[in-house]
Amino acid sequence: MKTYSFTRSALLGLVISVLSVGGFVVLSHWLGQYVALKLVTVFAAGSYGAYLMQVSQVRTGRLVVPIAWFVLSTALLWLSDPITVMFGQTACIWLVRTLYVQTSALASVADAVLGACSIGAAIWALQSSNLLLAFWSFFLVQSLSVWIPRQRPRKSVHSDQAFQAAAKNAEAALRRITTP
Repeated sequence: MKTYSFTRSALLGLVISVLSVGGFVVLSHWLGQYVALKLVTVFAAGSYGAYLMQVSQVRTGRLVVPIAWFVLSTALLWLSDPITVMFGQTACIWLVRTLYVQTSALASVADAVLGACSIGAAIWALQSSNLLLAFWSFFLVQSLSVWIPRQRPRKSVHSDQAFQAAAKNAEAALRRITTP
């Protein structure tokens, strides 16, 4: 199983960015820049989401999440502009990371803030008219999510020990009630 690390995530973001820009160049000749940008955004976010699901140890929802992502992406492609597609795909990445990586509500909120910052970084980088820089800035900021603190698993008391302690407390309480 691959580990979830900053280096791996940032390098994957760079690879996805390069592929996305290449796809944009090719698709923009056939479909126009508007549609090509939306398709490339969906491809990039979907690839990153697949990576997140792959490195996760959670096994539930492996069929439902991609189907829901596909349905949402299809609706966004048909009904909205590229900025809304970017927000929707970022929300999908956040949701996958919340379901598969983060372990607390506070970590999920921090992840949502990080998603907003990644959109801001992409829009800021896009002012240079460099699509590669915009995509990579987005994924570079997304890669920072590996440093969002996660809850440490609580030490579980062995069930037999817990039962013995509860039985002992119950017997003591019974003695207090029955003793004058």
